[in-house]
Amino acid sequence: MKNKNNALSTYLFSTMGLVVMAALLVALNLIVGMTSLRVDCTEENLHTLSKGTRDILAKVDSQITVNFYYSRDLAELSMDIKNYARRVEDLLKEYEHYGKGMVVVRKYNPTPDSDAEDAARVDNIEPMNANGLPFYFGIAVKCLDETQTINNLSPSREDMLEYDITRAIYRVFHTDKPRVGIISTLPVMGSGQQNPMMAMQGQGQTPPWLVAQIMEQDYEVEELPKDIETIGSEISILLLIHPKDLPEKTLYAIDQYLLRGGRILGFLDPMSFAEQMAQPPQMMGMRPPTGPSDLGPLLPAWGVAFEKEGDEPGVIADTQYMLQSPGQPGQPEQVFPTVLSLGRDAVDKDDISVSQLDDIWYVNGGAFTFQGETGLTRTKLLLSSDKAGFVEKFQAMNLDPASGRRLLDSLKTDETQHVLGLRLEGTFATAFPAGAPGEDAAAKPADDEKKDAPAADTGLKKSEQNGIVVLFGDADMLANDFAFVGVGGGMGRQPLFYQPRNDNANLLMNLLEWLAGDNNLISLRSRGIKKRPFERIDKMLADANGKLRAALDEVVEEQKAANERLQKLDEKKQPGQNQSWYLSPEQREERANLKKKVEAFEKRRKELSKEYRHDVDSLEKRLMVLNIWAMPALVAAAGLALAFAKRRRMAHK
Repeated sequence: MKNKNNALSTYLFSTMGLVVMAALLVALNLIVGMTSLRVDCTEENLHTLSKGTRDILAKVDSQITVNFYYSRDLAELSMDIKNYARRVEDLLKEYEHYGKGMVVVRKYNPTPDSDAEDAARVDNIEPMNANGLPFYFGIAVKCLDETQTINNLSPSREDMLEYDITRAIYRVFHTDKPRVGIISTLPVMGSGQQNPMMAMQGQGQTPPWLVAQIMEQDYEVEELPKDIETIGSEISILLLIHPKDLPEKTLYAIDQYLLRGGRILGFLDPMSFAEQMAQPPQMMGMRPPTGPSDLGPLLPAWGVAFEKEGDEPGVIADTQYMLQSPGQPGQPEQVFPTVLSLGRDAVDKDDISVSQLDDIWYVNGGAFTFQGETGLTRTKLLLSSDKAGFVEKFQAMNLDPASGRRLLDSLKTDETQHVLGLRLEGTFATAFPAGAPGEDAAAKPADDEKKDAPAADTGLKKSEQNGIVVLFGDADMLANDFAFVGVGGGMGRQPLFYQPRNDNANLLMNLLEWLAGDNNLISLRSRGIKKRPFERIDKMLADANGKLRAALDEVVEEQKAANERLQKLDEKKQPGQNQSWYLSPEQREERANLKKKVEAFEKRRKELSKEYRHDVDSLEKRLMVLNIWAMPALVAAAGLALAFAKRRRMAHK
């Protein structure tokens, strides 16, 4: 009887213990859910906002509403979109958490003819297409009367998701347009003087470049004089486009602007094709090549120099990235070795400003080299291939196919990737350690006046705060002829409109947008979303494909040899045996053998595919068993071990 009571007691206590444990787990889950405790166990901290974003959210002083539109009920959506939508929702929770009540996230599920769809249209969220059906997937960030829209969220931009959302939040409470100051020796902002080429067409003033017209939509753009002595803090970004032969006082103004924490975006050039074309035609021959823009002592102070070909900066040519176009029927392909078409392989894949650009034209540009140690952070944004070399300016003057073919035949490559675009960040040192350039003697005080004159302001020697310089070795990439193509018009008339020829204008706007943000926004980088494929499966697939390819190559070679033998047999035919339907006994035998080999190959291919599928299926089953049963098996084993240990202790008693 006592044993029965003990058994009943043990049973009741075990059941009661399970009930109490379940209640504790539910209570603990509710308590943790009510707290702000979060643990991000992902390797790249995918679900944690960066410090720059958190600092920007801490400055928000007006309520911001984030409207997230996602047609979650549409069955036709791909798994990529669904998984990405969960990632967006998780990240928006982080914004709401760190916004501390100033950021409110609202989720909408737009369905046809619904209030949510009307709200999406009001916020300028355009529908996308999923198998012919419209669906919404975008974000609208609102603060008072300002709205910033992230239209058509895409998994391809997942590594920039945080940057896009933070930029939209930053923009709705920073409504003033940033001011861009331009210093250029080219007519970027147009010219009141008549262009000789346009005069021949009966036209007058040259209008601003198309990139300048695009900039004016989002920025206050101001052309600064080439002899400016001071660049004020109201200039958010200083844009230098082929700044050639600038006076020392202007170079000093640029130097001091940078040391005050300014941001400089420079497009230099060893020889500007746009400048060359703007020159009046010569009486005899063609226009001479123009000189480089090198910014005097500034580049050496920044630890940067143009790579030279002879005594002057060279023009880079690239046999891998050169622009190519089909020739006329019967003519060879047209090549332009000094006009580079730079794709994803040529850009920094971890940099927000360039990582999504597919086609950048680099026209008769140069390359940079780093010199000495300056303590600055150096980032290579744009690189040539290792099949590049340098040519002299006279060789690169003509952008015609014949010249390109000759240049290609004589080009010597150096097996080195050259830096075409770069970024420098950190504490800069002045390029004028002796102070401002000297003034004219007439402007200097007399000797008897020097005693009473105040000490001269020698300017800053080091940066007051981190500065940023972004440089490219080509200015022609922004010119109309190389960045845009005209549509319509013709027969001597102006085009009806222009459209981008490549990503050159996007490159400029990306960099301006990035530089115009505050330091916290600038600190955001691509977050390095890592993909973890099943490497063993991929290796198996590659091995199987390799076997298939080897077998295919073998049959192709045998087929080729058999065809050659058939051709030789055809040459031995007697007169009157040239009919297409005639087959000699030797030909019949050859064709029969070839057919057998092809059939054998098909059989072997199927066998390889079966072997490959069997291996993959076996591995998938093992992975499924491991994922489903590993943890339960581990818990069961732990329970059995504890029960066994308890039983042994009871036995000893």
